[in-house]
Amino acid sequence: MIYDVFNGKLTFHVKRMLDFFIEYSQVNHYFVIYATDDSCRDEYVKFFADRGQTNYHIISQKKQKLPLFFRLLTIFKKEQLSLEDIDLLCFLSKHRNDSILFHGCFFSNLVAFAIALGYFRHISWGCWGTSAENCFPEKIKDKILQKINLFAYRKMDVILTLMQGDFEDLKKYHRRNNYLVSYVVDFAKEISHAMHGCAVKNYQDGTPVKVLIGNSGHCRRSYLSISKQLEPYRHKLDLCFMYNYTASNDRAQQLTSYLDAHHFHYTIWDKVVSIDEYIRMFSVFDVYLCGEDKQTGLGAIAYAQALGKSIYLCGYNYDWIKGRGYYVETVEQFVQHLQNAETWMFPASKLLENKELFYRLTSMEANARRWDDVLHMMEVMNDRGE
Repeated sequence: MIYDVFNGKLTFHVKRMLDFFIEYSQVNHYFVIYATDDSCRDEYVKFFADRGQTNYHIISQKKQKLPLFFRLLTIFKKEQLSLEDIDLLCFLSKHRNDSILFHGCFFSNLVAFAIALGYFRHISWGCWGTSAENCFPEKIKDKILQKINLFAYRKMDVILTLMQGDFEDLKKYHRRNNYLVSYVVDFAKEISHAMHGCAVKNYQDGTPVKVLIGNSGHCRRSYLSISKQLEPYRHKLDLCFMYNYTASNDRAQQLTSYLDAHHFHYTIWDKVVSIDEYIRMFSVFDVYLCGEDKQTGLGAIAYAQALGKSIYLCGYNYDWIKGRGYYVETVEQFVQHLQNAETWMFPASKLLENKELFYRLTSMEANARRWDDVLHMMEVMNDRGE
């Protein structure tokens, strides 16, 4: 049995991962959904009931104040410890000898401290949606918290990553069992459902190039520098900056002030929408561009590939996509195309090759076999007491 722990606030992503494990995995799972509000709780209860699942536990957010002792544990970190952190730890304590897999880096100081002390015998972690460097940076202000996280990290049985760059970073800290796995989303099914009766919009000569930039508010640190690179060609562009999920008002104001002062045509995408609406909105853009050096937006890149868009990346994202055999260019190349008045649109043959390769590599059956191989290994380690 694998106890899968998810951050319930990320409903959009969590439900897709749950569907994958319920439909495709041959391993027994028990799902722990953490930190949900009342509306999310009802949504998850209905989700599991619709699929005939009873193997789950939901931990809701609490509004009461923490006892003084636990409040003292928050002095090393800006994020506040909450009662649901304690509830999560109490629930997992009942299964401390079982295999527990944290999906994403959301465990609190309290849970990290318990892992570091070796309280749990078989903890594993999936590094989703953020780079390894962000989770365990070499230089952070809080040296004490860094040490706690590092000890917790080294106590883990298995570390899972989505791309080679994170895999290499994590080997600096964890040399035992690191594995690359695939994104657990049925993109073909989602796109078919969302685009039923709709057509992907193609670029029309003489109109501004519609460019979707970034992945969420987490990419905001790169937005201003990208805008400055594109400023000489602003009259050719219609930009959209993604600020959904997480945003900083100060950073957004700094960006919009610059864009307004230089007369850009732009929009800020700051709403969380359904997956169908997300895909349909995505389909109207001509270019997907991301200026982040570390892992982010793998889902957005996937939709761009499947919808036949020209993709410009940098850093780990570029290396990873290029290394898998896709045709992709750098952000700097996009700027050069504009500067030289060259076509920025990828050749139709390359877009078709990208799309065909994408659907081969995202086969749910193949991904499930790879996942189950790793999950079975975790169960064997547990049975052997390794």
